[in-house]
Amino acid sequence: MQSGMSHPSRGRRPVSNTSRGGIPAWAVLLTLVPFGFEAGATDVLIGGPGTKVQVQIRKTTNPAADSIKYSATSSAITLASHDVDYPPLHGARAVVFSATECQCLPLGPLPIVTPGWTQVPPFGVTKKYKWKDDLTKSTAQLSANRIKLKARGGITYALGDAPQGEVEVQLVFGDSTATFCTRFAEPAASNDSAKRYKATAAAADFTACGELPSDCPCVTTTTTTSTSTSSSTSTSTSTSSPASTTSTSSTSSSTSTSSSTSSSSTSSSTSTSTSTEEETSTTSTTL
Repeated sequence: MQSGMSHPSRGRRPVSNTSRGGIPAWAVLLTLVPFGFEAGATDVLIGGPGTKVQVQIRKTTNPAADSIKYSATSSAITLASHDVDYPPLHGARAVVFSATECQCLPLGPLPIVTPGWTQVPPFGVTKKYKWKDDLTKSTAQLSANRIKLKARGGITYALGDAPQGEVEVQLVFGDSTATFCTRFAEPAASNDSAKRYKATAAAADFTACGELPSDCPCVTTTTTTSTSTSSSTSTSTSTSSPASTTSTSSTSSSTSTSSSTSSSSTSSSTSTSTSTEEETSTTSTTL
C-alpha cells in the first residue's frame, strides 16, 4: 500500500462482532447515511510511509470526560470536491470500530450543532474547515494533508472487552463518495487496556477500508418489496357432428359433461392466468 493514493473500493474486510456502542447523545438529531458504500465509492487510505496517524480512546469514571481522538497527516488528504462535499452545509460523519465495538460520531452542521462547521477563510480559496460543538466541546479540523478529531461526551465505546486489537477509523465529509480511513495495527498491551487504547501505526495488511459491522448503529437497513401479478383462466368448448363434447376445468375444481347432438362444428377458447408473487429482501448498508 502506497501513501498518498486513492484506491477504488474493493472487497472489504469482514469483521465479526458481539456488542456495539450507541449513537452519541450530543448528535442524535443527525440523520446518518451509509459509510463508504455508495456506488463508485473511493477509499482514501491514510497510513504507511510518509504519514503520521494516531487514535486514542480514553475511558474514565466520569462519562463526560471520556473521549476519542484521531489525527492524521498525509498527502492523501485533500480539499478536492471529489473528496470533500462542503461540510458547512452537509456536515460530516466518523466511525471508530473494532471486532467487538463500534462508535458513531456524527459531525453535524448548524443548526444541528452550534456553531458546527465553518470555512476558513469565509471567502476566497478555502484553507481549512473547522468544526465545534459548544455543548460537548468536541472539535474537528480538515485541511490539506491534515485531519484532527476530538469527540467528548456520549462516548459509548467500551474498552471492557480489552484487548481491542486492530481499530479502524473512517470519515466521510458531506455527501462525498470518498471515505478516508486508517486501520491501526494492534498496539502494545500497555496501550490496549480497559481504560485506554492508543495506536500510532497502520496495520501492515491495510489495503482497503473495512466493512462496517452489520449491528453497528451507523449501518442503515433498507427493505425492498417487489410484486408481480399475472392471471390465467382457460375455458374450451368444442362441438362436432354427430357428437358434441363439452368440458369445463379450473385450477381448483374440474367438472366434465358429455352429450351427443347434431350440429355444425364450433370452437372457442379464452386464456387468462392469475398468480401473485411478493418478494421482500432486506439489505444492510453502512453511517
